Amino acid sequence: MSYPEEVKKYLIAWKCKYGTVYTSNIEDQLIVYRGLFLKEMLALQDYSKIDEIFEQGIIELCVLHPTPLTFQKEGSYVTLAEEIRKASGWEEPDTLVNSIEEKKKILEEDAISMVCSQLAVFYGVPKEKIENTTFDIFTLYCAEYELSTGKSFFAAQPKQSNEDILRRLGADTESPVEMERPMSREEYLNKQGMDMATAALSSAINRETPENSDINTPPAVFDWERDLKDLKRDMTQ
Repeated sequence: MSYPEEVKKYLIAWKCKYGTVYTSNIEDQLIVYRGLFLKEMLALQDYSKIDEIFEQGIIELCVLHPTPLTFQKEGSYVTLAEEIRKASGWEEPDTLVNSIEEKKKILEEDAISMVCSQLAVFYGVPKEKIENTTFDIFTLYCAEYELSTGKSFFAAQPKQSNEDILRRLGADTESPVEMERPMSREEYLNKQGMDMATAALSSAINRETPENSDINTPPAVFDWERDLKDLKRDMTQ
């Protein structure tokens, strides 16, 4: 998707601040919005029975671009408010449970995220503060934690070659070579019989189909199975 320049320069900042941002196209307008925070959702629930206030509150809180937002059709506000509610996820128990399970799987596979969570607890600071650091500061936090607790986040890895690294990243550094196993006598005889039958058939076709023959002339008919059986019988006698 192509974004206007005034949107491009804020996308990264919005993602860092809100985690996920969403886009919609209503009345030919590109709309960028975020989901509701939990405290916002709880506050708005008091007005959930007053649709106009609820919709207006969601839109004013969550729309990031364009601001101010104007629509020509009244129904467009309802459509956008419903999109934001659905994206926010707070009102669907199944969505909440499924999202927690997905996040658990991600955290199990994402070592850095787990480290940030443990460092945040250790230092008593928000996880975002740990994430918002440079490499040097992050490793300093890790070093202080490890010296204080005697635990290690990361184990030293054995030195790897470039080929090993590329292979772990999914690169095919070399073509696999399969060693040929010796053929059994039966396989050998079958192969010889097939080769001889193929040569015989090719020779017969060449005899029956001269270079100057009419292109529409039907090809000669050969009994492939009979010829192959005869050849195999001759080879075994």
